[in-house]
Amino acid sequence: MRKPRDASHREPPPSWASSGVSSRGRGSSSSSSLMRGPLLSIPLERDEGEYAYIAQRALHGDVPYRDAFNQKPPGVFVIYVAALLTAGRTADAIHLFLGAWTLVTVWMLYRLVTRLADPTAGLLAALALTVTISGKGVLGSAANTEVFALLPIVASLLCLVPAGSRAGGWRLTAAGALAACAFWIKQTAIMDALFIAGWAAFTHFAESPRRRIGRFVLDELCLVFGAALLTAPIVLYFLANGALGDFVYCVFRYNLDYSASGWASSGHSWVRLATSSLRILSGAWPLEAAALAAPWVLVRTGRRRLLAFLVAWSLLAFTGVCFGGYFRPHYFMQLLPPLATLAGVGLAWIVSIIARRRVIGVRLLGYGLVLGTVVAAAVTANRDILFAPMIVGAHLTACPPFVKDPSNLVEPAAALYSRFMDQFHHSEVAVPLRASNF
Repeated sequence: MRKPRDASHREPPPSWASSGVSSRGRGSSSSSSLMRGPLLSIPLERDEGEYAYIAQRALHGDVPYRDAFNQKPPGVFVIYVAALLTAGRTADAIHLFLGAWTLVTVWMLYRLVTRLADPTAGLLAALALTVTISGKGVLGSAANTEVFALLPIVASLLCLVPAGSRAGGWRLTAAGALAACAFWIKQTAIMDALFIAGWAAFTHFAESPRRRIGRFVLDELCLVFGAALLTAPIVLYFLANGALGDFVYCVFRYNLDYSASGWASSGHSWVRLATSSLRILSGAWPLEAAALAAPWVLVRTGRRRLLAFLVAWSLLAFTGVCFGGYFRPHYFMQLLPPLATLAGVGLAWIVSIIARRRVIGVRLLGYGLVLGTVVAAAVTANRDILFAPMIVGAHLTACPPFVKDPSNLVEPAAALYSRFMDQFHHSEVAVPLRASNF
């Protein structure tokens, strides 16, 4: 009797993917930085200016939320402080730091998909993320919270999907800490954290329905313990500086009111969803086709467990996108890792068909057509920001850029700071610094 294929079944990778695949994975990651190269000198848009200003004031002793209003979690200010200290205090430096962060994110996704599927799918998923994460459809040129949250999300899943049979206690603790890190960068990452906790529970019982409940509880407690390890210092910091109430108001209460106002006009919300979706999908049609084919490929090859993983991840990530009902383009960044993984699986299936050709020239032509189509579609869709980056303001935000000098980080935030403070419950007035003192 023929033994059915299970979730561990993998299509054999073509020779070009199995030989030297690690170096190719690094090359795919590096291409993300190359795509961001023309975007380095774009002036900071509104949100970036806020983060840079608050990070600058934090270096001078101010406490976020108490001395400067912002509704984003504190993780983004920590990242901006790190960028200012390591890369420099210009727009170019912040975007260079973003490029390095993105490179690591792409590399982590390559490793994750390699474990979940195979090296070919991992390499092509990394390529898919590379050409979409920097696209104008998701405001990929901006160092926003959404793009920074992707790295801890993917790293958490990498801890949860070990090379062996199951994740040990330290891996689960690290996964919980990384999931909490993503949440403290962007609140909507709570949906990815729920997926991580749910998948840990699913894998516990899927391997053996008779496994003990006690072990399951211990695994989940490891996740919670990891999240608590990261969260405790944050809470203690604001408590010690007398800013805990401000922190709770800005990060939670204000955002709940903000989300309620977004869904109050539900008709406009769905229009925004449709508009943003079309804008995002316009330059990635080869990847969309591959992602749509991926479920059929996974069912055909007996990898239903991986299909369940990707579908659940995509649905919960989309739920995170829907928070607030505003559907701004960069909110869809949260969907890119699961969709890039689906696209990688679909493209790997096409490549496996090409790899069966006996004539080397035919195989090389097929590989070139697949890769060339993906890259050409992305470059064509983003040609205006890649080849004329300094006139990209209309693609970044509904408002024009706030600065003309790329080295001036203070001007964009200072222009908005008074308006934000009017919404806040403090009476302090912002005193903008000179760019030369930044």
